[in-house]
Amino acid sequence: GVVTKILERSDRNIVGVVRKKEELLFVHPDNPRIHRDISVARHDSLHAQEGEKVVVKLTSWDDPHTNPYGRITERIGRPTAPGVDMIAIIKSYNLPEGFSDEVMNQAEKAAALDISKEIGRRTDLTRECIYTIDPFDAKDHDDAISIARTPQGYRLGVHIADVSFYVTEGSALDAAAFERGNSVYLPGMVIPMLPEVLSNDVCSLRPNRRRLAHSVILDFDRHGKVLGWQIMDTVIRSQAKLSYEEVQDFFNGQPVTPGVSRVADSLLLARELATLLTRQRALEGSLDFDLPEAKIILNKQGEVLELGDKVRLESHRLIEEFMLSANRAVAFEAFNTDQPFLYRVHEKPAMAKLTAFSEMMARLGHTFHASEQIKPIQYARFLQQIKGRPEEDFINELMLRSMQKAIYQGENIGHFGLAFAHYTHFTSPIRRYPDLL
Repeated sequence: GVVTKILERSDRNIVGVVRKKEELLFVHPDNPRIHRDISVARHDSLHAQEGEKVVVKLTSWDDPHTNPYGRITERIGRPTAPGVDMIAIIKSYNLPEGFSDEVMNQAEKAAALDISKEIGRRTDLTRECIYTIDPFDAKDHDDAISIARTPQGYRLGVHIADVSFYVTEGSALDAAAFERGNSVYLPGMVIPMLPEVLSNDVCSLRPNRRRLAHSVILDFDRHGKVLGWQIMDTVIRSQAKLSYEEVQDFFNGQPVTPGVSRVADSLLLARELATLLTRQRALEGSLDFDLPEAKIILNKQGEVLELGDKVRLESHRLIEEFMLSANRAVAFEAFNTDQPFLYRVHEKPAMAKLTAFSEMMARLGHTFHASEQIKPIQYARFLQQIKGRPEEDFINELMLRSMQKAIYQGENIGHFGLAFAHYTHFTSPIRRYPDLL
């Protein structure tokens, strides 16, 4: 086909730097995909200065061989000033910067709801030893855990904030959350999916507060194999708010905080079960990419203090394993009862990409057989073979790129990377709309 006419151009913000050439004014876009500078008339410049970061909107682009025209709608500041780069990202991706009055009013009313009747009809777990483990600076706690030893093995409780009690389907609050899709995390800040009165307060599983939850209670044998589960509406009370770092310190035998000492026996039991679950997943062929993730630490002025890699701790893996188990159980429950449902799925790799990966591995001196019948366990075994080698991160990255992207869809085709026949996202309803759905 041939494009014959452009009907309408996107109203998306374009962020760039002001450049002056004699009497002419241009905005040079930050986005390298926009190949032309944008001409700006003096009366549309908001008196922006040379070198200043601005937001510009296109007004006309009639001739593809000449620069488009636009008007500056906002002056952000000098590119080197603290926080300007963050504002530029928010503007260039059209990320939402606030909620409407209607949404805020609904959120305030939802937060003030009397939940006493609702509590009366739920299973009361407020006396259970339940606690959260999150990043040290987290404010939205949407998952908590509990664990007990049983004659068969272990009983794990995964308790998820019941956001759907406060966000009713079809409301302005629901529409705003749907439009955002998820919370967006930037260094030193978050753009939440829901107003903070909900995300950081009444929905968040804060310690020593009664909270509405959906709980998945899973029974495992002594080898970490799941025996069964129950899913129920509950009311819980978290006993402690722990960070990954302080839990890891406890596992490493270092001095502990009062919060950790309060639930120390439970943490040791949780560690025991998580180790079994990791081993069980590995036997089933579930892939575990351990790629370095960037960590940026800012000071109060928004200036970068430190750059580094986020270390994946044993305490991270513990929570990951428990959330995977809960997500898997919920997906199977919906599939088994034939409910309309949103699954998290991951297709098999395309043969062309598999072949290219196999050829690259041969050049590096490794053997990786590409075939239409490839199983996740073959990937997992190969990852074990190259573990600890200098090229490990590079191969991990290449392998990841040889795969399809995981997506949400109504048809369950399983999750290739995890080697799960049924999988969903259920455990983060404060910050992900699919989980809320």
